Amino acid sequence: MKTATTRPTPTPATLARRGPAPRAKRSECLAGRTLLAVARRRKGLDATRCQVVFAHLDAAHALQHTLQQALAAHGLTELQFAVLVALFALHPEPVAPADLADYTAVSRAAITDAVVRLESLELLSRARDVADRRVFQLHLTGAGQVAVERALMDYLRAAGAAARMIKPDLQQELLSAYQRLQEGAVSAAA
Repeated sequence: MKTATTRPTPTPATLARRGPAPRAKRSECLAGRTLLAVARRRKGLDATRCQVVFAHLDAAHALQHTLQQALAAHGLTELQFAVLVALFALHPEPVAPADLADYTAVSRAAITDAVVRLESLELLSRARDVADRRVFQLHLTGAGQVAVERALMDYLRAAGAAARMIKPDLQQELLSAYQRLQEGAVSAAA
């Protein structure tokens, strides 16, 4: 008779050292497998198309995780990085927070939070607009310029490394496929 061995329950400190548990792919979890099985059996559904979408979601999640890690190494969130990149692109021109919200496609409230944090890190500065004292203008500081250039290079290296398995002759085809996938998603939502 075989006796079951029990493992000690890991402590929070042990779990923290290990990092986050690897997440199962959506397409491989019970829900994903069930959805694909239903798509195979039901008329009017295309299982292969569904599988393409699920594979895209899995790849997008993995890519987002990889890029977030590149930013975390610099102590930045995606929004903080987007703010710095927008300021980098427009440097040396100052930018109003409302314009920055438009450039980063987020709300003004989200921009305010990001600006406050980046200002506390001394990566950007704000000064009142000379023409309209109600408006603040944002500028990259010298430290902000250095920080965004470093983060930008690490981010782009991570993106390039993630795509290294896509051979050059397939890259344009993949870009076209993503464009068609996006068009299909937009038309399906309408």
